[in-house]
Amino acid sequence: MDKKLQSSLYFAFPKIFVNKDNPDSCMKYGICCGSGWYKIIFNLCRDIQNFINTQDIDQITAEQIKEKLGTLSFDISHYPSAEKDRKMHIRSLIINAERKAAQTCGICGENGKLHQNKANLFKTLCKKDAKILNFSESKWLLH
Repeated sequence: MDKKLQSSLYFAFPKIFVNKDNPDSCMKYGICCGSGWYKIIFNLCRDIQNFINTQDIDQITAEQIKEKLGTLSFDISHYPSAEKDRKMHIRSLIINAERKAAQTCGICGENGKLHQNKANLFKTLCKKDAKILNFSESKWLLH
């Protein structure tokens, strides 16, 4: 992700990104996906933080955010010590964001589909970016 966009997420959600400089956390590597998913990650962090603030539950922190098999992987350090319904709500927010990313170009943020290249690397891309990167639409249904 573009460093300016990454920094804006860190600034907007300091409690979620408290581990960004922790050498024992995978967040030390930064947000490892394309800038096209910035809005998805921003909205997810906003929704998580708002839920935490209104439900008075333990703070959730990002442990790793990356592209994995062409889609978003948003890992948190722990689920809050709260009732099952609250935990499930947090999980559903994450799942919905990951699903949205599976249909969004990781480069530009436009509508996208799963593509792969000849080295079998997977990315969710729009047609334009797939052509530029020499990726073709994948026959695999990973999402």
